[in-house]
Parts: sequence; structure tokens; C-alpha cells
Amino acid sequence: MLRAIGLTAYTAVLLLLISVAEEKQLPLSVRVPLSATVEAMKQLDERMSRRFSSAEELFRDLDV
Repeated sequence: MLRAIGLTAYTAVLLLLISVAEEKQLPLSVRVPLSATVEAMKQLDERMSRRFSSAEELFRDLDV
């Protein structure tokens, strides 16, 4: 599609980055994630913040 309007992928990305730098915002709307996505992110945060006393304990938790 970019070729149809005479742009390479490099040029398109460069124009995007210049636009973001000048406008100080993304040139598209950022949407609120679905509730299922928010829940998955919370679960990941909880899992990532856990600490383990040994590698074996970590492997047991991961079922490895």
C-alpha cells in the first residue's frame, strides 16, 4: 500500500516519528483496553512482583 502512494516503509516511519516529535502526541486515538485485557495485565503484574527463595521454588511455580 505504501508503494501505491510512493512511500517506502522507511519513509513512512520517518514521517510518523517527525509527526510525533512535532505534535507531541500520537497521530491516532489510543483506546482504553477491554476489561479482559486489564485483568490479564493485573495478573501479570502480580506474578512478576512475586519473589522466590530459590530457583527450585520458581521452577515449581512455573511447573517446569
